Amino acid sequence: EGTGWIDVRSILVDGTAIEPEWTSRDTWRVSVPLEPGANTLDLVALDLHGEQVGGGTVVVTREQ
Repeated sequence: EGTGWIDVRSILVDGTAIEPEWTSRDTWRVSVPLEPGANTLDLVALDLHGEQVGGGTVVVTREQ
């Protein structure tokens, strides 16, 4: 989950484009498969023209 503006068209998760589900005007979420343990995910937000408008790295831990 994250916040952004409505012109974000897709989120790249480790290079794979995923269309975000908008849960409010400026809040989105995506679902990704996770391995047990710590998962480092590189996120890049792309606008309507395919240009990068944001990004970051998060670590998500899945219980075994």
